[in-house]
Amino acid sequence: MNIIIQYLQQTNKLITSPLVVHNDLPTSDWTTLFQLLAKDNSYQGMANGRSFYQQCLPSNSLSIGFSCTSVNWLSKVPCTIANHRFYIYAEEKEREAFKHQSKLDFDAFIENRSRELVPGGILILNISSADHEGIVCAAPLTVIIFIHVQNYYSINKSYRT
Repeated sequence: MNIIIQYLQQTNKLITSPLVVHNDLPTSDWTTLFQLLAKDNSYQGMANGRSFYQQCLPSNSLSIGFSCTSVNWLSKVPCTIANHRFYIYAEEKEREAFKHQSKLDFDAFIENRSRELVPGGILILNISSADHEGIVCAAPLTVIIFIHVQNYYSINKSYRT
């Protein structure tokens, strides 16, 4: 986040102190975040306790969205993996259920961020990934999605509120 703020300051694209909304589930321990916010005066910070699988901010209010290694968390567990705890060891039918849930969740995530983003806004995602053998990549795959997010639901204006 500091890198983004520094870039905006260096390029004179930051007119005022930015407002940063930290989002996580309401059940999360927010203590450390609030301690960090108290020490950092480079921006105004607040916390929003909502699932990112729903709309978290007002429509057309987000200029830059950043999400780091979060969309790998599903909104719900689609089935129990019979022989293990991890997806990569699941049976094919179980993996398909997880893939389907992952697609539904990612679509919901993108739809909600597209509603929140202002025209021309950007969404920066750091997403864990798996290769063709199902091996999860430990090194982060950083993806900048802005054209996709802006156009994902623009075909049907009824998605924008």
